[in-house]
Amino acid sequence: MDSLKGRFVAFLRWTERYTKTDMVYLTKSSSWMNLNFVLLSIFSLLLSIGFANILSKQAYGTYQYILSIAAFFAALTFSGFNTAITESVARGIEGIFRASIRPQILWNLIPALGALVLSVYYFILGNTLLGFGTFLVAVTVPILNTFNAYTAYLFGKQDFKRASLYALCGNGMYYVLMFLTLAFYPSALLLIAVNLCITAAAAVFFYVRTIAIYHPPIKNDSSTVTYARHLSVINILTLIANQVDNIFVFHFLGPVMLAQYSLASLIPERIGGMFKSLTSSALPRFASRNLTQIRENMLVRLLLLLIGVLVIIVLYAAIAPFFFRVVYPEYAAAVPYSQMYALTIVGVVGGIVTSAFYAHRRVKELYILNTAVPLFQITVQVLAIILWGIWGLIVAKIISSIVTSITSLLLLRRDAPLPPGN
Repeated sequence: MDSLKGRFVAFLRWTERYTKTDMVYLTKSSSWMNLNFVLLSIFSLLLSIGFANILSKQAYGTYQYILSIAAFFAALTFSGFNTAITESVARGIEGIFRASIRPQILWNLIPALGALVLSVYYFILGNTLLGFGTFLVAVTVPILNTFNAYTAYLFGKQDFKRASLYALCGNGMYYVLMFLTLAFYPSALLLIAVNLCITAAAAVFFYVRTIAIYHPPIKNDSSTVTYARHLSVINILTLIANQVDNIFVFHFLGPVMLAQYSLASLIPERIGGMFKSLTSSALPRFASRNLTQIRENMLVRLLLLLIGVLVIIVLYAAIAPFFFRVVYPEYAAAVPYSQMYALTIVGVVGGIVTSAFYAHRRVKELYILNTAVPLFQITVQVLAIILWGIWGLIVAKIISSIVTSITSLLLLRRDAPLPPGN
């Protein structure tokens, strides 16, 4: 066994002359996350089959809409703390992990109030389903988006194994309860309640568990708090831009079309999520190097990544018709949407570059990437869905992914001199 392991490590070291990347670290750091991703993708696929074959399209579209509302208000939380915690812990500053909870809870009461106002609005309109759904959003989103900081801490410690095991346990309970609810009580509102309450409870449990294992101190760090505030403001438009497509489809085209769009984007989004594990594992490594070192051979690495992404897109487009015919027979009309949507996966190229900016607190570059680009994305998507419906929306998302990647590369490769250590 040791001989086999040694040969595999030697092979990875040999590939480094071409990839210009520490392949041993990359394999070790991403293997647990990829295993977690594969298992959760299988459960997610099985759950989506249940949604597609048990829930009506109207109910499934409404369910997806409420989840998008939850993600919208999550964008208004103190979301920047997770990235700041990972970056700080990677540098050996661990006290901010527990110290961040109080300011996060206080700030997250603001989006909770916004969700409550929206809940009252829907009740006034007589839509009790959306009223109760948004009330659950108001209660759970602040909890989930505060105590999920344990994941950021574990990433900063490079304890990818524990982070993945916690995710597997939490999501395992989530999927079991979702399957049971779907089988015996297939109600959109009850499914929303199970979804939001279980994920919030799991975040609290694993936060407490992480503290019990590592015993991190409570020590505030003013520079990290300031950086987290910047990131929270920076992230708002990007997070909103990633969710408004579902909200637009629901309001302009209705819940039935949203159900089709959700299933069309499901597998491509999952494939993109697989590549995003590279971003999470790269951030701690980027934090230990300056940007000049990071820029060396970056184009070679990104080119190899892009080639791999394009191969996967072509393969998915080829098998999508058969896949939908077998798994989602009621959603055959969504096949061409899904094939085209797969092109949005190219956006992961820009995500790798962006993680370098997060690792080095390059606030100016992050503001550009997370304000100008999302504003462009939202504007294009609104116009496209009004003028051309679903096809326009998907093309707009592809364009936005390409623009984001190109912009991040230009910011990384610009000729402006960098100060030492940055």
